[in-house]
Amino acid sequence: MSTENDKNEKPVTLSELKSALSEMRLEVGSMLIKFYNDLIEPRFQAIDRRFDRVEGKLDEHDGRFDDLYKKMETLQQEYVVSNEQIRRLEKKISTIFH
Repeated sequence: MSTENDKNEKPVTLSELKSALSEMRLEVGSMLIKFYNDLIEPRFQAIDRRFDRVEGKLDEHDGRFDDLYKKMETLQQEYVVSNEQIRRLEKKISTIFH
């Protein structure tokens, strides 16, 4: 059912339609950029800061593990030397008492 307004309106031309779509595209683009800047980017920055803190802690722990490995290596070397000294002592003792 057509109304009086429908009869008085002119058909939309292709150039008018293209112009309207172009304006809508710009509006949607602006809204998306605002959405990104207001909501998404701050979240990424917060996540980035957390990763930086975690990375700093991992680096700190990495250094601690390196120190522990060095100490363990030293202890292992001392263990080998101690075992060799005990072996020599046992050999001397066995020659003395046999």
